[in-house]
Amino acid sequence: MVLAWVLRVALAAAAPAQPQPPRLPATVELEWNAPQGCASVDQVLARMRALLSGPPTGQGEARVVADIEVGTGTVHMTLTTVFQGQTDRREVESTSCATLAETTAVLLAVSLEPGLEPAADPEPAAGPKAPMVPHAPQVVPDPGRASDRDPRPRTPMVVKREDTAEALPSMEDTSQPRRSLEVRVLGFVAAEAGAEWGALDALSLASRISLGVRATAWNAQVHGTYLSPRRRPGGLYQLGTVGARGCWTPGSGPWLAQLCAGGEIGGLRVDTRGIDPAGDALGPYAGPAGTVGLVRRSAAVEWLFGAEVVARAWGSRTRHAGPGSAVLTEQRPVSLRLTTGIRFSFFPSG
Repeated sequence: MVLAWVLRVALAAAAPAQPQPPRLPATVELEWNAPQGCASVDQVLARMRALLSGPPTGQGEARVVADIEVGTGTVHMTLTTVFQGQTDRREVESTSCATLAETTAVLLAVSLEPGLEPAADPEPAAGPKAPMVPHAPQVVPDPGRASDRDPRPRTPMVVKREDTAEALPSMEDTSQPRRSLEVRVLGFVAAEAGAEWGALDALSLASRISLGVRATAWNAQVHGTYLSPRRRPGGLYQLGTVGARGCWTPGSGPWLAQLCAGGEIGGLRVDTRGIDPAGDALGPYAGPAGTVGLVRRSAAVEWLFGAEVVARAWGSRTRHAGPGSAVLTEQRPVSLRLTTGIRFSFFPSG
């Protein structure tokens, strides 16, 4: 009896451990940077949803960035996928944007449902056809289904374009209702720096930290801005503000225009220098703001370039308290700023 128990323990310890299959994503966030005339991101996602046989069963979200460039006779696509801290990069070429859009939709569908085996198109695009998630496991039959209890071998599902021309939406069909298979709103943090003139009555260095949320065509943020100290007659001047703004980024592609509107409020601090008695003072500063700029998107970060104008609605003037009450400095009607920076997005882990 004891010997049998010892043998069972030994055999259990010697049995190889079953490898855990890698996780699959449940959602896909697609950034589609394609030139005018190619399919839109909504059309690619609609095609992906049509290819799926049911709701995805994975966990987490995969972020996919597709950068498409049209050349002479060829269309090149760089497809970058970030999932669970791993990055997969693919280069795909074809003769048309429509073929690359179809290829992207198929790859996204297969990454959510590895059991799909779409048939080859009449014009196959060069590049791998494997699922977007490396080493994705095959679909394991569910013992609770009657079809899975059938001892006969199962035939993989094949989606053929000629068999589903009417049932599945084409890349030109935008009438299909969208389902929430992807998380489109992401958090971000941004850091910017540049030159400023007007709020301190002298050229100074401006720095800014921003927190916000963004989608493909818009973002909203709160920010804090600091203007480096400047020494002027009678004092050392510095300015700090907090504000909020909303931005619109129309179009598609790696380079996007950005238009922003908002406002900020803060204070001008003056520490006297060479004036008796010495002291310090804090004055108000506030006004609406507008920004025109560019955004350069890549798979990991976004580069920001902007020209901003803040109209002074509430400002400060410093005077000498002694005889004559001379004006030491006065803020300009506008604050002009040229900045550049970098923005990092927060990707939900599921």
